[in-house]
Amino acid sequence: MISAAISAVVGAGVSLLAVSQTTIRQRRAESRDDARLELRRVLQPMRAKVRKYRARMLSGMKRDAHRIEGDDYVLASAVLAAADGLHPVRRWLVLRRARRVFGPFMVAVADLSPTQGDTLGSIAPLLMAQHDPSKLGLADDELRLGLLHEALVCDPGSEQVRRLERELTRLASGW
Repeated sequence: MISAAISAVVGAGVSLLAVSQTTIRQRRAESRDDARLELRRVLQPMRAKVRKYRARMLSGMKRDAHRIEGDDYVLASAVLAAADGLHPVRRWLVLRRARRVFGPFMVAVADLSPTQGDTLGSIAPLLMAQHDPSKLGLADDELRLGLLHEALVCDPGSEQVRRLERELTRLASGW
């Protein structure tokens, strides 16, 4: 009789623990799926623009080599915000690829001072960091802009633009 009661209590405790662990894992998986979808949603407009630029349908996207674009800062901030919900390994991979696409300088600024880009003052941290980059703690060789800037300075048919398109696709998939 006592052994049956103990067995029932232990069984109930084990099943309660198993159900709670399953629920936690399901919520984490849903959260990570939401983060991947958000990452894809954030990058979709830029991917479409790059495809059009490569097809020579959007020539106005070509950039000046000596001018930093505030939109890159806003996009880098959105990518980093979306990456927060990913598994730690995937987040590390996304950050590594974001440094390749946006450049270490832009990712460092977006990481230290994220923005939504809804006002003109939202790019102020980027402008301040551009004038005094020593506060970011980056080496001199890390103060460069990334593949996004390099590719859009080049002609639409260049290898840089093709590389950018591939990197954005991989970044959008969370790798």
